[in-house]
Amino acid sequence: SLLRLGAYPKDEDIEDVLYFLVDAYNKYNDEQIGYDEIDWDKLTIDVRQIISGINFVDSSQTDDQHVILILDKNVQMLPWESLPCLRSQAVSRLPSLSFLRDRIMFMNHINNQQCESNISNYVIDQRKAFYVLNPRWDGVISRPPFEQECKNGLANNDLYMYVLQQQYIRSHRIRALDRCAVTLLFGCSSGHLCDGGEFDPS
Repeated sequence: SLLRLGAYPKDEDIEDVLYFLVDAYNKYNDEQIGYDEIDWDKLTIDVRQIISGINFVDSSQTDDQHVILILDKNVQMLPWESLPCLRSQAVSRLPSLSFLRDRIMFMNHINNQQCESNISNYVIDQRKAFYVLNPRWDGVISRPPFEQECKNGLANNDLYMYVLQQQYIRSHRIRALDRCAVTLLFGCSSGHLCDGGEFDPS
C-alpha cells in the first residue's frame, strides 16, 4: 500500500495508510495498539525515509525487460506466468540465485568472446538443432534414442527439443557436460518437479 503512493507521497497519504494498517492489526489481534501511544509524526518521517531509499523504476522503460522467477517450493506449482501483469512479459523460472549467477557469468563470458569476434548479439541458430521424437510414432526416426545420442545432442547443439515420456539419459551425465543446449521439454510431466517434503522439489 505504501509503495503504491509513489516516490514522493504526501504526509496525509502516508498517515492514512498507517491508520489503515493499525486498524487492520487491531481488528485481527487480541493485543491492541493504542492510537495515542503512537508518535504519528515520527512514524511518518521514518516511513518517508524508507520510501526515499527505494529505487522506483519508470514503467515506460521496462516493457522489454525479462522477468526471472525464483520460487519457493510452496508456490512453484502456481501458474505465475498467467497473471495479467506478466502475460505480456518474457518470463523464465530458475531454481536458485546461484543458478542465476552462473547464467549471468556465462553470458558475460559469451559477450566477451563476441566482442573479440565482432558479434553483437548472442542468438540461437535455429538451423542447428537436435530433436527426439516419440518412439511410438511410425517412421524411420521412431525409436528410443541411445544415451550417447542424447548427450551429443545436448553438448553439440544450440537447441534441444525433447518430445518423450521416458528418461533416456541419466542426470549425472547431463551435469558433467561442459555446455548444454537450450532445452525444450514436451510430453507427460517432462518438466514436472517432484515434491521433496522439507526439501526443494527436484
